Amino acid sequence: MDLLEFLKRGDGDFLKDYGHIIDNAYVRYLINRDHDYNPLSEDDVKMALEYLETFDFIGFTETINEDLEVLTQAYCMDRVEIMHRHKRVYSQHSTPIDQITPEIENELRRLTKYDYIIYDKAKEISKRKRQSLLNNGLDGKFWICKD
Repeated sequence: MDLLEFLKRGDGDFLKDYGHIIDNAYVRYLINRDHDYNPLSEDDVKMALEYLETFDFIGFTETINEDLEVLTQAYCMDRVEIMHRHKRVYSQHSTPIDQITPEIENELRRLTKYDYIIYDKAKEISKRKRQSLLNNGLDGKFWICKD
């Protein structure tokens, strides 16, 4: 089975085995439906967005250095040095990036359309909460760092 066939497969076994990781996983985890294989709705996305607002801090892999800098400042912690490793795991079933066709991209987009909404909103919330955390601390309680 090639990647496109895999992504288009929608039977119960497929969703049971892989649905939680490729069918809008962000939304499913946020609303605690990562083991519920029923289709998601706009209401589910709305609930996930509301829950996302309750996080005090949202960090991202691509901004890990900046995220840790904010956390260490806000919580008066020693600066943490990150050792970066570029570890990519490929299996015998991996599809090389140059073989990702527009049809595969469209199918991936279909399976993650709600996750794109969550990700974009998380970026927006992260920026706002990061600034608030630096200016006000957690819930308005800023920890005073002692030298």
